Amino acid sequence: MRRSDRAMTLESCHRFLERASVGRLAMISRDEPYVIPVNFVYQDGAVYFHSAREGRKMEAIQSTPNVCFETDVMLGIKDDTDPCSMGTYYRSVIVFGVAEIVQDNDEALRALEAVVAKHSRRPDREAVSREDMEDVCVVRIIPREITGKVLEAPQALREPV
Repeated sequence: MRRSDRAMTLESCHRFLERASVGRLAMISRDEPYVIPVNFVYQDGAVYFHSAREGRKMEAIQSTPNVCFETDVMLGIKDDTDPCSMGTYYRSVIVFGVAEIVQDNDEALRALEAVVAKHSRRPDREAVSREDMEDVCVVRIIPREITGKVLEAPQALREPV
């Protein structure tokens, strides 16, 4: 990391992954980079998301399981009279790891329920059932490396996120 003064601790990276809503999954597909957004949950030291059982994402994961996962939040704009001093206040975490389809039905159900619970705002939401699992699969990214960077905005410049 070029700017080690902006490095997040591993503990801060874990907390950020637990709170972040959307991440971007980078893979190699058909011999080219392929990036897609996914809703996810970070639990038990792994990133989990769900997917249709077929499609380009699943083809990519099955052919080349090494992936990169990124999530971030913009905290504000660093404005300046000098354009070269402008920038963005942010937090971001990158996970390098191996993606694999979760084969254990109980683990997959727990992970999918956690994803839904994290993103649903409905108090009357039904729990995820085993029948719900028939058309989807759950993917787990086992991290090899987790890094994060932060440039905090001064309180007066923070934008709501």
